[in-house]
Amino acid sequence: MTRPWNAAIAYANLADGGIVRASSASQLAPPARLQNPHVARKWRGDNNPSEYLTVDLGDVHDVDTVAIMGLTLTAAGTIRVRASATDTSALMAEAYDSGPITGAVDPRYGMLVHLLPVLVQARYVRIDLEQPGATYIEAGRLFVGRRWQFAYNFGFGWGRGYVDLSKRTQSRGGQTYVDPNVSFRTVSLSFEVITEAQRLSFVDDVDRLNGQRVDVLLVTNPASPNLGRDSIWGLLDDLDPITQPATWIAGMPAYAKAYKISERL
Repeated sequence: MTRPWNAAIAYANLADGGIVRASSASQLAPPARLQNPHVARKWRGDNNPSEYLTVDLGDVHDVDTVAIMGLTLTAAGTIRVRASATDTSALMAEAYDSGPITGAVDPRYGMLVHLLPVLVQARYVRIDLEQPGATYIEAGRLFVGRRWQFAYNFGFGWGRGYVDLSKRTQSRGGQTYVDPNVSFRTVSLSFEVITEAQRLSFVDDVDRLNGQRVDVLLVTNPASPNLGRDSIWGLLDDLDPITQPATWIAGMPAYAKAYKISERL
């Protein structure tokens, strides 16, 4: 039985093929920026502490994951996610309604990762965002789609860290000068037991469809109380091959796969 804390990956972003609208937008920061691969190119609301985003996926799809990267909400902010197969506003929310949730975003990571408890059929998704006292709300990237959870979790020896792009220069006098820059997160882990069914489905698809060119969302612990901390949105640094160790599961061969992902800014 798959454990609720086993890592999950989402890689087919339905929002990129849809139409994204916002309750308001400043002139130079339209909601279409949420479909731009660079998180730093943000949509910004027009001087309101409360906004909403809607996305029309173009058709009814399986949905169980909604994420926004580069989001300016704090722990005092409130979100609400609704989904509908028929209502263009998603206010009827016959497919799903999270209800208001406060504290879903940790400002240290600027990510809203909302995991629906079940897979729903939806075409229209609405995300309400409220930040008391804020002059405006902005966000850099939107993901809507489904996630795939590994039957067996990643093994020991995994790592998580940061890459700092700041440049250090040492003068002839021995002083060190720093040109400050941004830093981003990285994660490296290895799944040592992958079933044949999962190898032939999403594990192969991630490499084939996304490769090192299209972002993925990796949730290292879907049961985490801080999903922004325990998730990463970024690019695969390497396409390590799927290997077959000397392991069998229920009479079928098992496989292994390693991932290293760098956060997209």
